[in-house]
Amino acid sequence: MPKIADSAIYEFDFTGRLTVLNGGGEIISDRNSEGILDPYGAQTYISSTLTYDDTLRSGSLGLTIAPFEFLIPGETVIHDITFQNLTDNLLVGDMLVDWGGSSNIELTTIWDASGFFNAIEKTLGGLQAGDVISGNKILRNGNILDDNIGSATPATDGVNSVWVSDGINNDLISYTVNQGPAPIAMTTWNYSDGNLYDDGIAGSPLASGPFPGFNINLDIGSGNSLTLTSVNSSVVPVPAAIWLFSSGILSLIGMNRLTKSLSRRRKHAT
Repeated sequence: MPKIADSAIYEFDFTGRLTVLNGGGEIISDRNSEGILDPYGAQTYISSTLTYDDTLRSGSLGLTIAPFEFLIPGETVIHDITFQNLTDNLLVGDMLVDWGGSSNIELTTIWDASGFFNAIEKTLGGLQAGDVISGNKILRNGNILDDNIGSATPATDGVNSVWVSDGINNDLISYTVNQGPAPIAMTTWNYSDGNLYDDGIAGSPLASGPFPGFNINLDIGSGNSLTLTSVNSSVVPVPAAIWLFSSGILSLIGMNRLTKSLSRRRKHAT
């Protein structure tokens, strides 16, 4: 009989928010988004799909983000997104951005995915198609299944300086962003040359392009949701070494029990 282990592939449609900060930690508003998520366009609506494969509980993520317009006429496209696990809950995302006539601008982001992983791993009976991960909650058929999945607060929450423009003049106003917890939330951490560091500014800086140094925040499920569209359970081969190790341990346990049993018999006989 082949040696197998359970795994599952989860597919989500998601909504979330884009927030862009300058090097001074001030939000750059987008006139195209005024009145949609907030009065000034401090945040821009984003959406698309996410896939999580928990094969052998190691996990891998696949993410796409639908093109959107921000600040400059024309679509902004984020593509070639790859992930690696930095810690249990921190994810490093590497991607390329096409924006304002510049192509393949490098961007490395750090997400806190505590809420997302908790929802996947700790939901009693497992997540089902149609379940919604929203902020700090899991919803099923409109009812709250869990009201505290430990989602992190996005680093942009509490930022209260926003640059707004009427197309001619730019003004710095006081407006506080408050989107609430996100299952996959941006942090103030950055990652470069294998080193993790905190610059205290929400998001991660663009390496080049029309606005080098602008910090990009992509919060997924913040104030919005991840909707589970399908769960595909499967089985995967377990490496032979794991089974050999396990069988070896069991053999040692059996031998130890046999030795103790024989020892007791000899004492009883004497």
